Amino acid sequence: MYDIGELIVYPLHGAGIIRDIAEKNIFGKMQKYYLMEILTEGMEILIPVDRADETGIRRVADKAMTREVWRIMSEPIGKINQNWNKRYQENMEVLKTGDLLKATIVLKDLLWMDKQKGLSGGEKRMLSAAKNVVCSELLLVEKTDQKTILDKMQTLLFSEEEPIT
Repeated sequence: MYDIGELIVYPLHGAGIIRDIAEKNIFGKMQKYYLMEILTEGMEILIPVDRADETGIRRVADKAMTREVWRIMSEPIGKINQNWNKRYQENMEVLKTGDLLKATIVLKDLLWMDKQKGLSGGEKRMLSAAKNVVCSELLLVEKTDQKTILDKMQTLLFSEEEPIT
């Protein structure tokens, strides 16, 4: 169980804070819910307490994990699946897990592909989601802002090229 004020990550949405734990009647059923605020989006999500594990929420990473994110961002690009459909499905499955390091690889690959040849509309939306998921967690752990995070990614991935937007 999580507590009010605790920092957690909700897969596909990103990191945020539990603002409240309340019993609510939704669809005729009384149950306890976490009220989570996704800080980068200002969005609130209700998560049933008894289904929290099923949703994939987890506590925010620690500094050691964020160091791994930066290590991944500084490594050369690996092999990227050239089949758009298969790549999209694989990336979506990774983002649904909420795994920070795997999401970082997806983000890195999409940033690279966008820079090299551009992305389809679907992959642009996925890039935006991956940025939000990874950056929202890094913001909380490193106590900084999104521009600083994206600038550091820029430096590690592309050296002295134009900034990521």
